[in-house]
Amino acid sequence: MSKLGNEIKHHKFENIDDIQKSEGFSDNQLAFYMFEHIFNDKEDDFILDITQGFRHYPISIFSSILLSKNYNPQAIYYAKTTDENAQEFKFIDLLETIYSSNLIILINTFIKTGGVPEFGKTNGDMDKLYPFLKKLGNELSLNQYLTAINSAKHIEKIIDSLRDKFKFLDKNFNELTKDLKQISSLENKSEYIQLIEFAQFALDKNLLVQAMQFLIEAILAYLDQKLQEKYPNTLVGVKKLNITKNTRKTSQDIYKIRSAIKSDILYKKTINKQKYQAIFGTNLLNLLINLRDIDIKRNDISHPNFKNTGISASLVYKYISDFKKMVL
Repeated sequence: MSKLGNEIKHHKFENIDDIQKSEGFSDNQLAFYMFEHIFNDKEDDFILDITQGFRHYPISIFSSILLSKNYNPQAIYYAKTTDENAQEFKFIDLLETIYSSNLIILINTFIKTGGVPEFGKTNGDMDKLYPFLKKLGNELSLNQYLTAINSAKHIEKIIDSLRDKFKFLDKNFNELTKDLKQISSLENKSEYIQLIEFAQFALDKNLLVQAMQFLIEAILAYLDQKLQEKYPNTLVGVKKLNITKNTRKTSQDIYKIRSAIKSDILYKKTINKQKYQAIFGTNLLNLLINLRDIDIKRNDISHPNFKNTGISASLVYKYISDFKKMVL
């Protein structure tokens, strides 16, 4: 939008000061005009020259671009003078600044929420990280923790490849890597330990539903594993399913077994307390109470407009901490 803009290839440029004078815009009206004018058709490409004009003009329009999901700039030019008399200059393309800013937004959003925002346009460096971090966020939201572990390991390698170019993002990369290692380090752990740590990870991102689901699965995995260790030839509570130990071949088999265990231990009036007591001892009552409470609250918040039964991050944290004290 600089008056020197006609020197950049063949593009036609509009000057902000001229627009304000001809239209009689106030500063606020001008800011809205700039935003609406550029983003009137999100399919249009454009070049932005922010060399001249009062400082708040380029800053406001630059911020609009940073915050928009639909921008598609070919370049953002700033004319830097190369002599003392300001007679010679060269154009610097600041488009990379947008990509760097988006990279920061991408990383920080995942650190805070476990998910990623959408971007209208990315570059090569963003393309290395964005789709994989988005995939990891989707896996976490869908409780696909095994594939999430593999994704975290892959993203760690991507971050290592970006560190030299983006040294100013060291702090952001380090925080993201800490999150990723929290996931990838679980690769060879017992299933119930993996699940309880994913519950903790989800809670850290304030994802209460996912945290509670992971916690329930962690408790059931723990019960299942200990029952197998104590009674290797018996499947407590699943006789009617016609499932033997040798048929644990699919995730569906395991789901049926653990659903039967949950039904047996929580909802049957008569259960084989002796078998359970022999395994879990004094922890049995606390396990049952916590599992029942968590299962009820998880079901409550899984439905729209649920009745708030005192569910909070601090309560879920207490459930996770109590379980860890019992089993770790």
